[in-house]
Amino acid sequence: MSLPVSACRGQCYDGASVMSGKVAGVSQKIASEEPRAVYVHCVAHSLNLALQDSARALPVYRDMLQYVKDIVNMIRSSPKRSALLAAKFGATDGEHLSTASRSSLRPLCPTRWTCRHESIRSVIDSYSEVEQTLEEVAVNDKSDVGTKAHGLHIQMQSFAFFFSLVTGLRIFEITELLSKVLQAKDMTVTGATRAAERTKLSIQQMREDDAWSSLWSSCLNEAKRLDIDEPVLPRLRRPNRQFDNERASSSPACILTVEEHYRVIFFQLIDNILSSITSRLLQDNMRFYLDSEEVILRAAKQKTISLTSADRQQYEERIQSICEHFGNDLDIRSLTLQLDMLYDLVHGKTVDNVYDIIESLHDLGPVRHLYGELSKLLVLLLVTPATSATAERSFSCLRRIKTYLRSTMSEQRLNNLLILHTHQDLTDSLDIETVACDFVSLNDYRRDLFGVSNS
Repeated sequence: MSLPVSACRGQCYDGASVMSGKVAGVSQKIASEEPRAVYVHCVAHSLNLALQDSARALPVYRDMLQYVKDIVNMIRSSPKRSALLAAKFGATDGEHLSTASRSSLRPLCPTRWTCRHESIRSVIDSYSEVEQTLEEVAVNDKSDVGTKAHGLHIQMQSFAFFFSLVTGLRIFEITELLSKVLQAKDMTVTGATRAAERTKLSIQQMREDDAWSSLWSSCLNEAKRLDIDEPVLPRLRRPNRQFDNERASSSPACILTVEEHYRVIFFQLIDNILSSITSRLLQDNMRFYLDSEEVILRAAKQKTISLTSADRQQYEERIQSICEHFGNDLDIRSLTLQLDMLYDLVHGKTVDNVYDIIESLHDLGPVRHLYGELSKLLVLLLVTPATSATAERSFSCLRRIKTYLRSTMSEQRLNNLLILHTHQDLTDSLDIETVACDFVSLNDYRRDLFGVSNS
């Protein structure tokens, strides 16, 4: 494509070693030629990995996801069992949702963990009907399917499984909202960081006593309505004396109540999620961009000339580090002067992020060229990719475009269709009549056929 590597200022890939490897990965090879091209691990992929690590670290939630997958696959894989589930809804039609929507179980997405809340939600919404279906399959089917259905039916009767479903759904629904935000076309590194911080705050609030009490009460009431077994404490197991003599001889740790036991399990999931989001989404490479934005916002909210000598020195050192990173892209003297002028530009306006400053610059019209170096810095911060979701959408649409009926189309036609499909917002704005007239006027046969003049 003849793109100069020297013009690259950021790169974003998924976590595949061939792309992000620190020795021979694509990101390292590009960084060796252009150090200003900072690598950012796609935040959408990072969130997916954070959920995967958190859920797999706790056996309760790991097993719950596997049980949900087995339940959905067992019923959906057989038209007979699907019809049996639909018949169960026919007996209770009109309670909460329509029969068609309630009887449809959503499959568990094998790759996108944030989308798994849809499958969990479908099981919860049709819990009693699914349980009755599994019980009937276990009684009537004498094959291995009946044995498996019997085991899944036993799991659905346990409070531990139902509790993990409800609490897991709370977490996955919040992270799904974050995932959609992170996949936006205009998502930036600083925007992704702020969204991750707000999501962490929402999840952290679940640890409060009022939130837990409400969640626990709703779980107990719903479990009682569904005739699920009462919650009980697990049997305490003393460690083998052969491996741990001291712990085997002492009294085993005891959790006082059932509520405390399940509270510990749920809080472990919350702590794992928060830790994984911090380690995976708030990457070290992002710190530079966050510091750069903080310098700009500080100059917008406070007159830099009023800073103390120590703060002024620290402020100038941070500007110098920004200019050293971008090299000849920025002039440190002009940038420092324009940052000193920024407070007067946005004085009286609410400035919460760099987009507010960009809006103020746009309002200036041609006069905004007075802030040329500041505009360059803002552009450099905004063009740094935070997610590769937009690029990967082109891969997803390829299967929708090149079907079996279009398998012999030429490469030029395929590329043109992909461009139209990928940029649907621009395609929808095209004037169809103008396009049709241009198509007809390409040769004499079409003009004679459709009666269009050369003009």
